[in-house]
Amino acid sequence: MLLVSIRIRSRHRSTTSSSAVTVFGMPSILACRTCDHVGMSITLDVSRSTAASLVRVGGRFMTGDQLATAARAQLIPTTGLYFRGRIGAVGEVPSPVATSLLGIFPHWLVERIWAETAAFPAAAAVSAYAGACTSWGAEALSGLERADQVVEVAEKVIDRAESTALPLFAGWRAAHRPAAGPGRAGYALMLLRELRGGLHFAALRAAGLDIPIAVIGDPRPAGCRGCGKRTGGRKKSSSCSAGPAPYRTSSDAGTRLRRPPASRSPAAWPSSPKPSSPSWQS
Repeated sequence: MLLVSIRIRSRHRSTTSSSAVTVFGMPSILACRTCDHVGMSITLDVSRSTAASLVRVGGRFMTGDQLATAARAQLIPTTGLYFRGRIGAVGEVPSPVATSLLGIFPHWLVERIWAETAAFPAAAAVSAYAGACTSWGAEALSGLERADQVVEVAEKVIDRAESTALPLFAGWRAAHRPAAGPGRAGYALMLLRELRGGLHFAALRAAGLDIPIAVIGDPRPAGCRGCGKRTGGRKKSSSCSAGPAPYRTSSDAGTRLRRPPASRSPAAWPSSPKPSSPSWQS
């Protein structure tokens, strides 16, 4: 087992632990697998300690201004770009496949978004989504010391990871990567997030637990879990990064994944799009 250590000064504190990486004051561990055996305790430590930096920071662009700006440029809602862009890495797929890939969103939500964005091609969605991620990284991680070294370490993990049964991660790993710098660091965090998410889903299924049941039964407090908020509700905590949540549902666990009443409206679409049409509409 090779543990890679980088010291990054954060706005809260710096860490010198031989196995810790701190991003925005949140400790995590990046581990490169160099042998067949990985101790269970190390594996659990890696999983738990990467939650903050990979799940939250790695997905923060999904609810940021950059994604909203990119969506306006494409004349689609931000929610549509999140779903279409993230799934677009595996190509043009129908809504049932997208629902399976995303895991945590109910099928009716994906079906509705697929119907409302049916003309938006996967290639354009991927380009806009990746551009928003890169733009977020260039801005949010501009003060990150040794960003290129963070990218180097992260991409070692990304490029050496076994991607069998991890289609979203495999698709994004094969996509074009941005130029070096903070933008690429943000992109690398997104890739690591997809890797961790795919492995998380695989672990749940290996334990005999379906993903929708895991969403409902998530034991974390509602304030940090936000399952209903993230998968069907509009209100979210500032740390939530599961992507835009376009439809409001009950906060009760038993109704989180139910279809909302027919009279309920989707999230507001951009009210004043740019006058010129994007290239995919030409």
